Amino acid sequence: MIKWARCLAAIVLLAFTVMYQGTASAGLLDKLNAATKKLNDYNARQQSGQSNQPSAQTGDSTGEDPDRPLDLYKQKGFKGSCEGKRSATCMDYMEAVDHCMDPLKGYRMKVTSDLIDKKLKNEKLNDQQRKNLETDLVGIKEAYKNKTDNPTINGEKNSQRYLNHISEEDQVYINAEYQIFYKKIYNKCMGADHMGIGKRTEMMQDVETISGDEAVKQMRASRAKEEEPFNCAKKAGFVRWAIMADLMEKRMNERNISGKERADWEADIASLREFADKAEGGMPKAIDPSNPMRAMMRLTDPADQTTVSNETLKKTQEVLDGCTAKNKTGVAKQRKPKSGGLVDHSKSPANPDASRIVEKAGRGNYKSRGGDSLSSHLGATKVDAMVEYSSCSKPGIGHLAQVTADTLEEKLNAAQGISDQKRQEWEEDIAAWREAARSGKDRQNPPDPDNPYRWQDYVTNAERSAINKKHADFITKLMKQCADKGKMGSPMGSTIKN
Repeated sequence: MIKWARCLAAIVLLAFTVMYQGTASAGLLDKLNAATKKLNDYNARQQSGQSNQPSAQTGDSTGEDPDRPLDLYKQKGFKGSCEGKRSATCMDYMEAVDHCMDPLKGYRMKVTSDLIDKKLKNEKLNDQQRKNLETDLVGIKEAYKNKTDNPTINGEKNSQRYLNHISEEDQVYINAEYQIFYKKIYNKCMGADHMGIGKRTEMMQDVETISGDEAVKQMRASRAKEEEPFNCAKKAGFVRWAIMADLMEKRMNERNISGKERADWEADIASLREFADKAEGGMPKAIDPSNPMRAMMRLTDPADQTTVSNETLKKTQEVLDGCTAKNKTGVAKQRKPKSGGLVDHSKSPANPDASRIVEKAGRGNYKSRGGDSLSSHLGATKVDAMVEYSSCSKPGIGHLAQVTADTLEEKLNAAQGISDQKRQEWEEDIAAWREAARSGKDRQNPPDPDNPYRWQDYVTNAERSAINKKHADFITKLMKQCADKGKMGSPMGSTIKN
């Protein structure tokens, strides 16, 4: 308005000049015409909702970056509700912002759709996996078409079932690719010249983005580093099989076994060594399906059993020591508690150099304790009892998985006439339960996610009840012995047999 008023004043002034001075010069009339044209151009821009800022779109003479516009009103294809009539009472700038952010709508579904397409073309999938992904893909592509990230799959709105059919690495890839595009669009839209000062504000410059492939690569490296000490220690559980293989080879050579019998021995030895090297599964592969325990029967002599046990203990400790040496940076450093402050930690039980607190006379006799509570007298206020009880009850961790694996293995060994496919699936379920037992879990990670209860096909309801009863009886016995130990203060054996 101020500029318009100034132009109008100039025109009026020039008109009066012409009236009083008579004939005007040609130069003065040219200036008057130029001023009038400027005023008309300005009014036209104001009516069309444009500012005096230069265009920031590609293809124009400014050469500015289209991903970093100044004026969001100039977006290609944008027409707001106030087009041609913007004023103090009709504002549609947020519509311009929404139009700018529009490419983000459904973009995650686009990345997911591309990834699933690639999996269907390049990965080896079973029939069920392929069917699941194809069904997911229909809903995901429809969601992208409708510009939403909430797909409807198999009639289920806002379905997330596709996440169960892609891996964690796939999801990391999707998130990384989406983040790249999100950063680009957010910076383009939110960094524009919203205040009309002729300058952008670059956004998210400190947010690092990487490609999906690079994100997956970093995830694998990080996971490998985290799992390294566990994988190293895991091998300790397979040491026994390598020792058995060595002793079997020694006994075979001592007895001068030859011919087919020697070939059988060598096959069993190779099976044990392969199992120990892979450090995976519950039992070595049976060379003779009709006699799956043949390798185990090679060392039935008590002396051999003792040798295997002693060597296993020794070798296992060596492996664990090696794991500790490799992972020194991951071991918590013990620091001696310091005295001072609100609490004198120099007398804490956590301090190995703490002075022993002398028990007062009569501490073991509740009647002489005066006002102390009975719970305090029994040790309820001492951490020692909790630590002892926790250590005592440790054999119960993963016991249900152990009993289940033992039962399944016993039935498999007694089974006759089962197919190779069935035997393989059976062995996979046994291995899953063994792994659960080693991990201290009472539930296995099913080898076939689409059939998590497959293992129940191998046992009857009565046998499943027997598994639960055996576990319950063991836990009851364990709790009683731990409780008795706490009451009596007597030592208890480190192993409780079923």
